[in-house]
Amino acid sequence: GSLYISPSKLATSTVYFRNASNTYLMTISGSGNVGVGTTYPSARLDVSSTTEQLRLSYSSTVYATTTISSGGNYTLQTGGSVGTSGDIAIKAAGGLRFDFDTDGASSGEKILIRANQGAGLVNLMGITRAGYVGIGTTGPTKSLHIYHADNYPLRVQSSDALCGLELIDTSDTAYIATQDSKLSLGFGANMDTSNLTVLSSGYVGIGTTNPTSPLHVENSVVATARLVSSNSSYTGLYILNTGTGNAVTYYDASNGDVVGSDYMHIGQYNDLRGV
Repeated sequence: GSLYISPSKLATSTVYFRNASNTYLMTISGSGNVGVGTTYPSARLDVSSTTEQLRLSYSSTVYATTTISSGGNYTLQTGGSVGTSGDIAIKAAGGLRFDFDTDGASSGEKILIRANQGAGLVNLMGITRAGYVGIGTTGPTKSLHIYHADNYPLRVQSSDALCGLELIDTSDTAYIATQDSKLSLGFGANMDTSNLTVLSSGYVGIGTTNPTSPLHVENSVVATARLVSSNSSYTGLYILNTGTGNAVTYYDASNGDVVGSDYMHIGQYNDLRGV
């Protein structure tokens, strides 16, 4: 049970603390570095052990341990009577904190990023044990769950002229993209003509990225559009003009320009004349 303090004979004047078995317990180097488990401390406090290197205790049964494995893995965990129910928090002076919150049960474990915004802690982001990520909520129910009072809680921004999202299932990839004041939705990447395109003017294009009317459909198949109804009385197409103009449909089977004498139209003038 004896303790021996012996200055080194070296010029560095290292001080060693050892027991009766001549086992070195602590070392204080000439530069002031303190070593526990090592006689050559390379930092102000250098602790070397193959097991638990550091324990911070509230009592003999409530504590947290720090361990570094042979592979360099760093572990900080609660122990003793608190076991896995103890939380771990890393706090910055400005009020931002990083919490490992267990809620007393493994099923409630989550990682939280919080900030003190004057009125108390506000949860900024949480990651649950299941891998769900919540922004603005600590109880996400999907892989990404965003909750905010803003009407537009999500912004996806690109650094170039095109910005979009990919939606992928087990066999297909769909795209939502915007470029040059156009919105594109479909299975073609970028602003593909196979997609549905909506201009900032509200014009909708199917088969074209440059619609020139409120609804513009282009296709090379025999039937560009098909209207089907299961009504037992009749099937109809309504062309209505609620203003003072005419209601007319145009047909051009030659060059599609609806100019000259190589097209026809069927409709009704405002004075009830059929054309």
